[in-house]
Amino acid sequence: MLCRSARYSLISILLASAALAGPQITIPFVLEKNAGQVDPQVRYFGRAQGAALWLMDSGAVLSVDRKDRRAVLRMKLEGARPHPRIDGTEPLAGKTNYFIGNDPAQWKRDIGQYGAVRYQNAYPGVDLLFHASAQTIEYDWIVSPGADPRAIRMSFQGASETRIGSSGDLVLRIGDVEVREKRPHIFQDSHEVQGRFVRRGRSIGFEIANYDRSRTLTIDPVLTYATYLGGSGNAPNQLGDIAYGVAMDAQGNAIIIGQTASTNFPAQNGLFTDPGAPLNVFVTKVNPSAPVGGASIVWSTYLGGSKYATQGYGVAADSSGSIYATGVTVAPDFPLKNPFQSSFNTATNCATVQGSQVLCSMAFVTKLLSSGN
Repeated sequence: MLCRSARYSLISILLASAALAGPQITIPFVLEKNAGQVDPQVRYFGRAQGAALWLMDSGAVLSVDRKDRRAVLRMKLEGARPHPRIDGTEPLAGKTNYFIGNDPAQWKRDIGQYGAVRYQNAYPGVDLLFHASAQTIEYDWIVSPGADPRAIRMSFQGASETRIGSSGDLVLRIGDVEVREKRPHIFQDSHEVQGRFVRRGRSIGFEIANYDRSRTLTIDPVLTYATYLGGSGNAPNQLGDIAYGVAMDAQGNAIIIGQTASTNFPAQNGLFTDPGAPLNVFVTKVNPSAPVGGASIVWSTYLGGSKYATQGYGVAADSSGSIYATGVTVAPDFPLKNPFQSSFNTATNCATVQGSQVLCSMAFVTKLLSSGN
């Protein structure tokens, strides 16, 4: 019996780029059988916000649209059965219909939707199970009693770099995105088994210590949280959206600080949700346990003046969850409350702009509540 919590979630990282590119609306990622809607090589496929997944006999292909480019990653099952049995499982209530063109004979009605797809005996005695959830696709390896997990060999096409780090993590780089799979969690029921990623030629597999071969084995690498964070626009002559600091609070949330020149940076539930100056600080609180994408943001706020630039460089959290942000600003109207120093020093750290306007830089230190507002 498969433990549903055992999931191999490499693909979820890529979906974050689509989730943060626009309004924070969750569209379920479901899988449907190919009844002629797409290329006949595809057995099952799914679509979500700016993303698509195709499941074929040889493996899986994921594409994600991000602004003006598309990231594509293919996981190929090296040495696997050329035509495994692939079945949709966990049927959902929804149906898909395609009424395209004026020939009713070409219409496709009542195509079933599924929460999972299972490759039976992808390798001898080894099943591959894909799961669909709100914004992610995840997959597990289930090794039946007596089967050999060393048969599993995966290659990743589209990744510019594939390596196993010193900590045992599998690291894939797709353009400017790094996907990191933690050293795998391998278990039988509640009993943990030692194991790790290994290279086998140009493929990636698993090396596993002694275990009870009379029972089912589950291989479950864990994805280290990663996501895009930013908007779509840059102010003139600025560097764009850059993160400079990160901290963790007592609840395990990540607090990120940096600068943004985007007017559509994902600011929500925070102190300031509308940008003022062309360049602002952003402070964002992210829950790594939430689904990757917009749902991960607990709150996010702009911080700065109404006209001139502010940049954030450091962040920390105390035991109560309060956030401390620091950086530099040239905005005389930077928001102050209970200030240690309330006057903007115009005697030092100043520069003349366009021959007349004098701008002065000052450090700031701001305390935000754990709620961000």
